[in-house]
Amino acid sequence: PVTGSASPTVFLAAEGTFSGLHVDFLHTHFWMTLCHGHKRWRVVPRDDLALLYPRYLCDLNPCFPTGLDEAERAAVAEYNEM
Repeated sequence: PVTGSASPTVFLAAEGTFSGLHVDFLHTHFWMTLCHGHKRWRVVPRDDLALLYPRYLCDLNPCFPTGLDEAERAAVAEYNEM
């Protein structure tokens, strides 16, 4: 795997800013803190990543055709059809 360091790094964003599902493909393991506002943190086990249908377009950083909420709704609907 590719490894690297993202420290020190500061992320600043305006109110209402968000990011889609993403992966720390550099395996940086850095600490994150939120100074103001709210953020929803969701962690997916590495072994479950394939269940989100990642696409690798031009590098090792995958993009996802669906977010976790949509994937959860689809899984519940599929379960209910059984």
